[in-house]
Amino acid sequence: MPRGKYKGYTLPEILVKDPNYFFWLAEAPDWPVAIATEAKLLHWRATHIKLPKKKGKKQAAEYVRSGKEFGKLRVVPRGALKKSTPSAVERGKFIDLSVPRKYDSYDKDGSKRLVHTMWELLVDEFDDHGLIIAERAEQFFADPKNFARKKKGGATGASKKRNT
Repeated sequence: MPRGKYKGYTLPEILVKDPNYFFWLAEAPDWPVAIATEAKLLHWRATHIKLPKKKGKKQAAEYVRSGKEFGKLRVVPRGALKKSTPSAVERGKFIDLSVPRKYDSYDKDGSKRLVHTMWELLVDEFDDHGLIIAERAEQFFADPKNFARKKKGGATGASKKRNT
């Protein structure tokens, strides 16, 4: 990053360290083309993280609100998408790290909690202080196998909201 709060950090480092700030940054219109292009790709990847299959069956991400803020992420069988869900629950085919911002645009704790939970589920590799290792974050977000493939026209079915 050439300027700002995280000058000298890479975009994946910012995403895992302060996801709320990353999403705000990715939406800002005044970045050089190279940074804007990287931020756009990383934004897409951060909202389309693949879930591993469990016993050969597809999984879904379940986001639970706590009041007006993000509460927690659970991984449930994909078939659970067909069940009735409370209005405080949103389910999707992928992990979407931007979900806490949908509930509260300044939910820094919820954003960090979601990233940490995602990291525990998919990578489970931390430093001695329980923090995500910067180089490992860069490797994870650089590997296209960790994300849904873009379909022509950009549609992916990334998240579905169900209210009852």
